[in-house]
Amino acid sequence: MIIIIIAHINDFVHNRNHYQVGINRMTQQHDHGRIYSLANAQPGDHVRVIDVNAGKLLKKRLVSMGILNNSLLHVLQRRGSAIVIGFDASRIAIGAGMSQHILVRAV
Repeated sequence: MIIIIIAHINDFVHNRNHYQVGINRMTQQHDHGRIYSLANAQPGDHVRVIDVNAGKLLKKRLVSMGILNNSLLHVLQRRGSAIVIGFDASRIAIGAGMSQHILVRAV
């Protein structure tokens, strides 16, 4: 009986992971009207910063790096969970925790 329950749990986890992969593939194709987190952007995407959902310290740090509302960013690379972006003549890496708070729209 325990083996049957484990088999059902494994099937559930596999199906849930398969479903999640399908959702991830759908969200990789960003349309121009949808707002999403910079953490979900893919290399080659050109995005505009819409808002930063964070406290004063993170907002201040982003401003000091040159990332402001309405800034145009180009996603250059993904390095593990970090994202490398370019804007103006700058190129910086942002960690996953920080990039999740930056809301962007594709341009």
